[in-house]
Amino acid sequence: MFAELVFVILETTIRTRTSNGLGLSSPTDFSCILRLGFSPARLRRIFLNATMVLQNDIDLLNPPAELEKRKHKLKRLVQSPNSFFMDVKCQGCFNITTVFSHSQTVVVCGNCQTVLCQPTGGKARLTEGCSFRKK
Repeated sequence: MFAELVFVILETTIRTRTSNGLGLSSPTDFSCILRLGFSPARLRRIFLNATMVLQNDIDLLNPPAELEKRKHKLKRLVQSPNSFFMDVKCQGCFNITTVFSHSQTVVVCGNCQTVLCQPTGGKARLTEGCSFRKK
C-alpha cells in the first residue's frame, strides 16, 4: 500500500515538475528520486504541493461548478440554496407527486397511500423504487 502511494506521489511530482520546466523528464530521474529515500513526511509534502489547487489558479469570475457546489450556500459567488423541488413517481400507481428535497414530514402518494419519502436530519430519503427528477 505504502509503495503504491509512493509511486503515485513520485509520478505526480515528476509530471508537475516536467510541465513546469523544473526537470525530472527522463526515467533515470525517476530512479534517482527513489534512491534519495525521502521520508514519509517529505513524500506527503511533495504530494500535497503537487496536487493542491492554489486560489490564484482559479478564475474568480467564472469558478468551476464543482468548486461552487462544495461551498456553503451563502459563500458562493451567487447565493443559491441546496434544496430543490422534485417530481416523485410512485412505484405502485405511477402517480407523480411534487416533493421538497428537505421535507421534514413523511410524504405519501395521494392515490395509494404509499410512502414516497421519509425525513432525515437533512435531505429526505426517497423510498426504494421511486424515481424522481428535479424541477
